[in-house]
Amino acid sequence: MPDRLGELVQATLAGPVFGPGVAFGAIEPDHLERVLERGRAIQAGLSERVDRTLAQAFPQRTADERQYTIREVSPKATGFVPLLTNLELPPDFLGYETSTAESVFYMYVDDQEIDRGNEAMVLATEDAYGPDKPSIPSELAEQARHGGRLLTAMAETIRGFARPEDYGSVLGCFKLVLRGEARQHRLSTQYDVLTSETAKADFLACYAGSLAMITVEDAGFQSVTAALYALYRRLQPDLPSVRELHDHSAITRLIRLCNTAARVADERGDWKMDAGYDPSKGVFTLNPFNQYHPDYVQNFCRLADIRDPAIIDKLQEAFRLFHEDRIGHGAFITDTFFGHVRNEVLRAQERLPQYRAYLRLFPRVLEISHVNMLGDILLAG
Repeated sequence: MPDRLGELVQATLAGPVFGPGVAFGAIEPDHLERVLERGRAIQAGLSERVDRTLAQAFPQRTADERQYTIREVSPKATGFVPLLTNLELPPDFLGYETSTAESVFYMYVDDQEIDRGNEAMVLATEDAYGPDKPSIPSELAEQARHGGRLLTAMAETIRGFARPEDYGSVLGCFKLVLRGEARQHRLSTQYDVLTSETAKADFLACYAGSLAMITVEDAGFQSVTAALYALYRRLQPDLPSVRELHDHSAITRLIRLCNTAARVADERGDWKMDAGYDPSKGVFTLNPFNQYHPDYVQNFCRLADIRDPAIIDKLQEAFRLFHEDRIGHGAFITDTFFGHVRNEVLRAQERLPQYRAYLRLFPRVLEISHVNMLGDILLAG
Protein backbone atom coordinates (compact mmCIF):
# COMPACT_ATOMS: atom_id res chain seq x y z
CA MET A 1 0.00 0.00 0.00
CA PRO A 2 1.40 3.41 -0.89
CA ASP A 3 3.10 5.68 1.61
CA ARG A 4 0.32 8.24 1.17
CA LEU A 5 -2.16 5.84 2.77
CA GLY A 6 0.20 5.30 5.70
CA GLU A 7 0.41 9.06 6.18
CA LEU A 8 -3.37 9.44 6.10
CA VAL A 9 -3.89 6.54 8.53
CA GLN A 10 -1.35 8.03 10.91
CA ALA A 11 -3.00 11.45 10.66
CA THR A 12 -6.43 9.91 11.35
CA LEU A 13 -5.19 8.12 14.46
CA ALA A 14 -3.80 11.46 15.70
CA GLY A 15 -7.37 12.77 16.06
CA PRO A 16 -7.56 16.16 14.30
CA VAL A 17 -11.28 16.56 15.19
CA PHE A 18 -11.68 14.99 18.64
CA GLY A 19 -8.08 15.06 19.83
CA PRO A 20 -5.62 12.20 20.48
CA GLY A 21 -7.01 9.10 22.13
CA VAL A 22 -10.72 10.00 21.89
CA ALA A 23 -11.91 8.20 18.75
CA PHE A 24 -9.42 5.32 18.80
CA GLY A 25 -8.31 5.11 22.41
CA ALA A 26 -4.72 4.65 23.47
CA ILE A 27 -2.63 3.69 20.44
CA GLU A 28 0.17 1.14 20.78
CA PRO A 29 3.45 1.94 18.94
CA ASP A 30 2.91 -0.81 16.36
CA HIS A 31 -0.78 -0.01 15.76
CA LEU A 32 -0.21 1.80 12.47
CA GLU A 33 1.79 -1.07 10.99
CA ARG A 34 -0.80 -3.62 12.12
CA VAL A 35 -3.57 -1.58 10.47
CA LEU A 36 -1.59 -1.46 7.23
CA GLU A 37 -0.75 -5.16 7.49
CA ARG A 38 -4.44 -6.00 7.87
CA GLY A 39 -5.17 -3.71 4.92
CA ARG A 40 -2.61 -5.55 2.81
CA ALA A 41 -4.25 -8.87 3.67
CA ILE A 42 -7.63 -7.48 2.62
CA GLN A 43 -6.07 -6.12 -0.59
CA ALA A 44 -4.67 -9.53 -1.43
CA GLY A 45 -8.08 -11.09 -0.90
CA LEU A 46 -10.02 -8.81 -3.19
CA SER A 47 -7.61 -7.89 -5.99
CA GLU A 48 -8.44 -10.83 -8.25
CA ARG A 49 -12.19 -10.54 -7.63
CA VAL A 50 -12.41 -6.82 -8.37
CA ASP A 51 -10.32 -7.22 -11.53
CA ARG A 52 -12.78 -9.86 -12.75
CA THR A 53 -15.73 -7.55 -12.00
CA LEU A 54 -14.07 -4.58 -13.71
CA ALA A 55 -13.49 -6.74 -16.80
CA GLN A 56 -17.22 -7.51 -16.88
CA ALA A 57 -18.29 -3.91 -16.22
CA PHE A 58 -15.80 -2.31 -18.64
CA PRO A 59 -14.94 -4.96 -21.26
CA GLN A 60 -13.45 -2.32 -23.57
CA ARG A 61 -10.64 -1.57 -21.08
CA THR A 62 -7.27 -3.29 -21.10
CA ALA A 63 -5.81 -5.25 -18.21
CA ASP A 64 -3.38 -2.38 -17.59
CA GLU A 65 -6.26 0.11 -17.44
CA ARG A 66 -8.10 -2.08 -14.94
CA GLN A 67 -4.99 -2.38 -12.79
CA TYR A 68 -4.64 1.41 -12.84
CA THR A 69 -8.18 1.73 -11.47
CA ILE A 70 -7.41 -0.84 -8.79
CA ARG A 71 -4.28 1.04 -7.76
CA GLU A 72 -6.27 4.29 -7.62
CA VAL A 73 -9.21 3.06 -5.60
CA SER A 74 -8.25 0.04 -3.53
CA PRO A 75 -5.88 1.63 -0.98
CA LYS A 76 -8.63 3.68 0.67
CA ALA A 77 -11.20 0.90 0.32
CA THR A 78 -8.91 -1.70 1.90
CA GLY A 79 -7.33 0.56 4.50
CA PHE A 80 -10.44 2.11 5.97
CA VAL A 81 -11.93 -1.17 7.29
CA PRO A 82 -9.15 -2.12 9.73
CA LEU A 83 -8.56 1.55 10.53
CA LEU A 84 -12.14 2.40 11.49
CA THR A 85 -12.83 -0.91 13.24
CA ASN A 86 -9.57 -0.23 15.11
CA LEU A 87 -8.46 -3.89 14.83
CA GLU A 88 -11.29 -4.85 17.19
CA LEU A 89 -12.57 -7.70 15.03
CA PRO A 90 -11.10 -11.20 15.40
CA PRO A 91 -8.64 -12.64 12.88
CA ASP A 92 -11.25 -15.02 11.45
CA PHE A 93 -13.31 -12.01 10.33
CA LEU A 94 -10.85 -11.30 7.52
CA GLY A 95 -13.29 -12.67 4.94
CA TYR A 96 -16.09 -10.40 6.16
CA GLU A 97 -13.74 -7.41 6.22
CA THR A 98 -12.62 -8.21 2.68
CA SER A 99 -16.24 -8.30 1.48
CA THR A 100 -16.87 -4.95 3.16
CA ALA A 101 -13.84 -3.39 1.48
CA GLU A 102 -14.87 -4.91 -1.86
CA SER A 103 -18.36 -3.41 -1.67
CA VAL A 104 -16.88 0.00 -0.85
CA PHE A 105 -14.43 -0.41 -3.75
CA TYR A 106 -17.35 -0.83 -6.19
CA MET A 107 -19.16 2.17 -4.72
CA TYR A 108 -15.99 4.28 -5.07
CA VAL A 109 -15.47 3.13 -8.67
CA ASP A 110 -19.04 4.00 -9.63
CA ASP A 111 -18.69 7.39 -7.95
CA GLN A 112 -15.38 7.98 -9.73
CA GLU A 113 -16.82 7.02 -13.12
CA ILE A 114 -19.68 9.50 -12.60
CA ASP A 115 -17.20 12.19 -11.52
CA ARG A 116 -15.24 11.61 -14.73
CA GLY A 117 -18.28 11.92 -16.96
CA ASN A 118 -18.83 8.27 -17.92
CA GLU A 119 -22.34 8.68 -19.34
CA ALA A 120 -22.96 4.95 -19.61
CA MET A 121 -22.20 4.50 -15.90
CA VAL A 122 -24.44 7.44 -15.01
CA LEU A 123 -27.25 5.78 -16.96
CA ALA A 124 -26.59 2.40 -15.34
CA THR A 125 -26.78 4.03 -11.90
CA GLU A 126 -29.98 5.89 -12.76
CA ASP A 127 -31.47 2.72 -14.21
CA ALA A 128 -30.69 0.76 -11.03
CA TYR A 129 -31.34 3.37 -8.35
CA GLY A 130 -32.95 6.47 -9.84
CA PRO A 131 -36.53 7.48 -9.10
CA ASP A 132 -37.29 7.16 -12.83
CA LYS A 133 -35.92 4.85 -15.48
CA PRO A 134 -33.72 6.82 -17.92
CA SER A 135 -34.04 6.70 -21.67
CA ILE A 136 -30.81 4.97 -22.68
CA PRO A 137 -29.54 5.79 -26.20
CA SER A 138 -28.98 2.69 -28.29
CA GLU A 139 -25.29 3.46 -28.73
CA LEU A 140 -24.81 3.38 -24.93
CA ALA A 141 -27.18 0.53 -24.09
CA GLU A 142 -24.54 -2.21 -24.10
CA GLN A 143 -22.06 -0.16 -22.07
CA ALA A 144 -24.76 0.71 -19.53
CA ARG A 145 -25.77 -2.94 -19.29
CA HIS A 146 -22.16 -3.94 -18.62
CA GLY A 147 -21.79 -1.10 -16.10
CA GLY A 148 -24.73 -2.50 -14.18
CA ARG A 149 -22.53 -5.50 -13.35
CA LEU A 150 -20.55 -3.24 -11.02
CA LEU A 151 -23.72 -2.46 -9.05
CA THR A 152 -24.77 -6.12 -8.98
CA ALA A 153 -21.35 -7.05 -7.59
CA MET A 154 -21.66 -4.34 -4.95
CA ALA A 155 -24.97 -5.78 -3.76
CA GLU A 156 -23.59 -9.33 -3.78
CA THR A 157 -20.61 -8.40 -1.63
CA ILE A 158 -22.82 -6.57 0.89
CA ARG A 159 -24.75 -9.81 1.23
CA GLY A 160 -21.40 -11.44 1.98
CA PHE A 161 -20.82 -9.50 5.22
CA ALA A 162 -24.18 -8.15 6.41
CA ARG A 163 -26.59 -10.34 8.32
CA PRO A 164 -29.88 -10.94 6.43
CA GLU A 165 -31.78 -8.47 8.60
CA ASP A 166 -29.15 -5.77 7.92
CA TYR A 167 -28.63 -6.39 4.21
CA GLY A 168 -31.43 -4.17 2.88
CA SER A 169 -30.58 -1.27 5.18
CA VAL A 170 -26.87 -1.32 4.29
CA LEU A 171 -27.55 -1.64 0.56
CA GLY A 172 -30.05 1.22 0.82
CA CYS A 173 -27.33 3.48 2.19
CA PHE A 174 -25.03 2.65 -0.75
CA LYS A 175 -27.87 3.27 -3.21
CA LEU A 176 -28.55 6.67 -1.64
CA VAL A 177 -24.95 7.75 -2.24
CA LEU A 178 -24.87 6.73 -5.89
CA ARG A 179 -28.34 8.02 -6.73
CA GLY A 180 -27.36 11.42 -5.33
CA GLU A 181 -24.07 11.44 -7.22
CA ALA A 182 -25.90 10.80 -10.49
CA ARG A 183 -28.39 13.58 -9.75
CA GLN A 184 -25.60 16.04 -8.91
CA HIS A 185 -23.85 15.14 -12.16
CA ARG A 186 -27.00 15.89 -14.15
CA LEU A 187 -27.47 19.29 -12.52
CA SER A 188 -23.78 20.14 -12.97
CA THR A 189 -24.00 19.28 -16.67
CA GLN A 190 -27.05 21.53 -17.07
CA TYR A 191 -25.21 24.40 -15.39
CA ASP A 192 -21.98 23.90 -17.35
CA VAL A 193 -23.61 24.45 -20.73
CA LEU A 194 -25.06 27.81 -19.72
CA THR A 195 -23.21 30.68 -21.39
CA SER A 196 -24.45 33.82 -19.67
CA GLU A 197 -23.73 34.86 -16.11
CA THR A 198 -27.39 35.76 -15.69
CA ALA A 199 -28.49 32.26 -16.64
CA LYS A 200 -25.96 30.74 -14.26
CA ALA A 201 -27.11 33.00 -11.42
CA ASP A 202 -30.73 32.08 -12.11
CA PHE A 203 -29.82 28.38 -12.11
CA LEU A 204 -28.12 28.63 -8.72
CA ALA A 205 -31.04 30.61 -7.33
CA CYS A 206 -33.31 27.75 -8.41
CA TYR A 207 -31.17 24.74 -7.46
CA ALA A 208 -28.54 25.69 -4.85
CA GLY A 209 -30.77 24.81 -1.92
CA SER A 210 -31.76 21.42 -3.30
CA LEU A 211 -28.14 20.73 -4.29
CA ALA A 212 -27.11 21.22 -0.67
CA MET A 213 -29.73 18.68 0.41
CA ILE A 214 -28.81 16.16 -2.32
CA THR A 215 -25.10 16.32 -1.57
CA VAL A 216 -25.60 16.04 2.19
CA GLU A 217 -27.85 13.01 1.72
CA ASP A 218 -25.25 11.29 -0.45
CA ALA A 219 -22.19 12.24 1.60
CA GLY A 220 -21.84 8.60 2.60
CA PHE A 221 -21.44 8.87 6.37
CA GLN A 222 -24.35 6.49 6.88
CA SER A 223 -23.09 3.96 4.32
CA VAL A 224 -19.68 3.72 5.99
CA THR A 225 -21.03 3.52 9.53
CA ALA A 226 -23.78 1.05 8.56
CA ALA A 227 -21.33 -1.24 6.74
CA LEU A 228 -18.85 -1.24 9.61
CA TYR A 229 -21.57 -1.70 12.22
CA ALA A 230 -22.85 -4.70 10.26
CA LEU A 231 -19.48 -6.34 10.96
CA TYR A 232 -19.94 -5.82 14.69
CA ARG A 233 -23.42 -7.34 14.42
CA ARG A 234 -21.81 -10.39 12.82
CA LEU A 235 -19.81 -10.68 16.03
CA GLN A 236 -22.66 -9.70 18.39
CA PRO A 237 -26.06 -10.49 16.82
CA ASP A 238 -27.87 -9.18 19.93
CA LEU A 239 -26.86 -5.59 19.09
CA PRO A 240 -29.68 -3.40 17.71
CA SER A 241 -30.18 -3.89 13.96
CA VAL A 242 -29.20 -1.25 11.41
CA ARG A 243 -32.88 -0.72 10.68
CA GLU A 244 -33.61 -0.01 14.35
CA LEU A 245 -30.82 2.56 14.43
CA HIS A 246 -32.02 4.26 11.26
CA ASP A 247 -35.57 4.38 12.62
CA HIS A 248 -34.45 6.29 15.73
CA SER A 249 -35.00 10.04 15.34
CA ALA A 250 -32.00 11.08 17.44
CA ILE A 251 -29.72 8.79 15.42
CA THR A 252 -31.03 9.97 12.05
CA ARG A 253 -30.58 13.58 13.14
CA LEU A 254 -27.00 12.87 14.18
CA ILE A 255 -26.29 11.13 10.85
CA ARG A 256 -27.60 14.22 9.06
CA LEU A 257 -25.32 16.49 11.08
CA CYS A 258 -22.28 14.28 10.44
CA ASN A 259 -23.15 13.96 6.75
CA THR A 260 -23.21 17.74 6.50
CA ALA A 261 -19.77 18.16 8.06
CA ALA A 262 -18.38 15.36 5.89
CA ARG A 263 -19.91 16.90 2.75
CA VAL A 264 -18.55 20.39 3.46
CA ALA A 265 -15.11 18.90 4.07
CA ASP A 266 -15.29 16.83 0.89
CA GLU A 267 -16.31 19.85 -1.18
CA ARG A 268 -13.42 21.85 0.22
CA GLY A 269 -10.98 19.06 -0.61
CA ASP A 270 -12.41 18.66 -4.13
CA TRP A 271 -12.68 22.32 -5.18
CA LYS A 272 -9.85 22.03 -7.72
CA MET A 273 -10.95 18.72 -9.18
CA ASP A 274 -14.57 19.90 -9.41
CA ALA A 275 -13.49 22.96 -11.40
CA GLY A 276 -12.67 20.50 -14.20
CA TYR A 277 -9.06 21.61 -14.67
CA ASP A 278 -8.00 17.97 -15.24
CA PRO A 279 -10.77 15.95 -16.92
CA SER A 280 -8.82 12.73 -16.28
CA LYS A 281 -9.55 13.29 -12.56
CA GLY A 282 -13.02 14.75 -12.86
CA VAL A 283 -15.29 16.76 -15.14
CA PHE A 284 -16.90 20.00 -14.02
CA THR A 285 -19.07 19.55 -10.92
CA LEU A 286 -20.97 22.20 -9.02
CA ASN A 287 -19.18 22.96 -5.77
CA PRO A 288 -20.23 25.62 -3.19
CA PHE A 289 -16.59 26.67 -2.79
CA ASN A 290 -16.46 27.50 -6.51
CA GLN A 291 -20.09 28.46 -7.26
CA TYR A 292 -21.06 30.39 -4.14
CA HIS A 293 -24.72 30.99 -3.45
CA PRO A 294 -26.23 31.97 -0.09
CA ASP A 295 -28.87 29.22 -0.34
CA TYR A 296 -26.12 26.60 -0.48
CA VAL A 297 -24.64 27.86 2.78
CA GLN A 298 -27.98 28.52 4.47
CA ASN A 299 -29.06 24.95 3.82
CA PHE A 300 -25.76 23.47 4.99
CA CYS A 301 -26.24 25.39 8.24
CA ARG A 302 -29.84 24.26 8.56
CA LEU A 303 -28.95 20.62 7.92
CA ALA A 304 -26.15 20.84 10.51
CA ASP A 305 -28.44 22.61 13.03
CA ILE A 306 -26.15 25.64 13.11
CA ARG A 307 -28.57 28.39 14.13
CA ASP A 308 -26.51 31.30 15.47
CA PRO A 309 -27.06 34.17 12.97
CA ALA A 310 -23.61 35.63 13.65
CA ILE A 311 -21.89 32.32 12.85
CA ILE A 312 -24.03 31.84 9.75
CA ASP A 313 -23.07 35.33 8.52
CA LYS A 314 -19.38 34.52 9.01
CA LEU A 315 -19.79 31.24 7.14
CA GLN A 316 -21.54 33.03 4.28
CA GLU A 317 -18.63 35.46 4.02
CA ALA A 318 -16.02 32.70 4.19
CA PHE A 319 -17.69 30.72 1.39
CA ARG A 320 -18.16 33.85 -0.73
CA LEU A 321 -14.52 34.91 -0.33
CA PHE A 322 -13.02 31.41 -0.31
CA HIS A 323 -10.78 31.94 -3.33
CA GLU A 324 -9.27 35.09 -1.82
CA ASP A 325 -7.81 33.00 1.03
CA ARG A 326 -8.39 29.30 0.43
CA ILE A 327 -6.45 28.16 3.51
CA GLY A 328 -7.82 30.67 6.00
CA HIS A 329 -11.45 30.76 4.88
CA GLY A 330 -11.48 27.04 4.17
CA ALA A 331 -10.16 26.18 7.63
CA PHE A 332 -12.71 28.46 9.29
CA ILE A 333 -15.57 26.77 7.44
CA THR A 334 -14.57 23.18 8.11
CA ASP A 335 -13.44 23.89 11.69
CA THR A 336 -16.85 25.43 12.39
CA PHE A 337 -18.80 22.46 11.04
CA PHE A 338 -16.55 19.82 12.61
CA GLY A 339 -16.50 21.63 15.95
CA HIS A 340 -20.28 21.87 16.05
CA VAL A 341 -20.81 18.24 15.09
CA ARG A 342 -18.09 17.03 17.48
CA ASN A 343 -20.03 18.40 20.44
CA GLU A 344 -23.27 16.82 19.19
CA VAL A 345 -21.61 13.39 18.86
CA LEU A 346 -20.14 13.55 22.35
CA ARG A 347 -23.53 14.47 23.80
CA ALA A 348 -25.23 11.63 21.92
CA GLN A 349 -22.73 9.10 23.26
CA GLU A 350 -23.70 10.16 26.79
CA ARG A 351 -27.46 10.24 26.16
CA LEU A 352 -27.81 7.03 24.11
CA PRO A 353 -25.69 4.39 25.87
CA GLN A 354 -27.84 1.61 24.36
CA TYR A 355 -26.31 2.47 20.98
CA ARG A 356 -22.73 2.69 22.23
CA ALA A 357 -21.35 0.20 19.69
CA TYR A 358 -22.73 2.19 16.77
CA LEU A 359 -21.94 5.66 18.09
CA ARG A 360 -18.36 4.59 18.76
CA LEU A 361 -17.89 4.66 14.97
CA PHE A 362 -19.00 8.28 14.58
CA PRO A 363 -15.84 10.01 15.86
CA ARG A 364 -13.68 7.65 13.81
CA VAL A 365 -15.52 8.36 10.56
CA LEU A 366 -15.44 12.10 11.25
CA GLU A 367 -11.68 11.88 11.83
CA ILE A 368 -11.14 10.16 8.49
CA SER A 369 -13.47 12.65 6.78
CA HIS A 370 -11.26 15.48 8.03
CA VAL A 371 -8.03 13.76 7.02
CA ASN A 372 -9.34 12.75 3.60
CA MET A 373 -10.17 16.39 2.97
CA LEU A 374 -6.60 17.43 3.75
CA GLY A 375 -5.30 14.53 1.69
CA ASP A 376 -7.29 15.71 -1.32
CA ILE A 377 -5.88 19.23 -0.86
CA LEU A 378 -2.33 17.90 -0.68
CA LEU A 379 -2.82 15.61 -3.66
CA ALA A 380 -4.26 18.53 -5.64
CA GLY A 381 -1.16 20.58 -4.86
